[in-house]
Amino acid sequence: MLHVQCDFVDLNANGLIIVFLHANEIYMKKQSIIIIFFLFATMGLFAQQHLSFMGIRMGGNIYNFTKALQVKNFTVISSGTHDYGTDDDEYWYSLEGDFWMFQNAYILVKAPYIDHGVTCVNVEAIRGSKSTFNSLIGQIDRKYGKHSVVAGGMSLYSYKYIWKTSRGSIFVSRTKFSKNDGKCNMSIEYLDYPYVKRKAQAFVRRRNAHRNDL
Repeated sequence: MLHVQCDFVDLNANGLIIVFLHANEIYMKKQSIIIIFFLFATMGLFAQQHLSFMGIRMGGNIYNFTKALQVKNFTVISSGTHDYGTDDDEYWYSLEGDFWMFQNAYILVKAPYIDHGVTCVNVEAIRGSKSTFNSLIGQIDRKYGKHSVVAGGMSLYSYKYIWKTSRGSIFVSRTKFSKNDGKCNMSIEYLDYPYVKRKAQAFVRRRNAHRNDL
């Protein structure tokens, strides 16, 4: 119920109209404040629905994203496009710089044609020791929660470590080429939520198309 405080109420027609207009004005102001609050709350929620890479929010324009990486002393090596003739058509940038404990790491940044928003960041294969790998997994666990593991890849000693969140997924691949190999190759992939969603939708479309062939 809306309460209106006023010094007096004139019971004639003009007075009632004045009181009504005053009440309506207060009501509209309150409604405007509520709407603005929910808009900001929604915007804040939306902003949280993206992964970050090196503190840089994914989902934004790929050009601005690579500029932010350059501020962190990454160097652009090359750039181009992948034209598949499908929804997977994308822009990409390849950069080199220091990532975590890895010097001169290669980073591949991808964004779809449709909106140029960064959806995928790959840290290319890095050679490192078992202790370095364990430190990497432990640090990601602390940030995103406990991982899951699946086997399979380039060798019998390949494993993929997976973190799934509401903002997207992170994959760390580890490959050893022999049981006694003291080091392993590692790669890291950040998939922002829109990318994961688009891939899932594309999979469903392909599956349904194949069903129609039967």
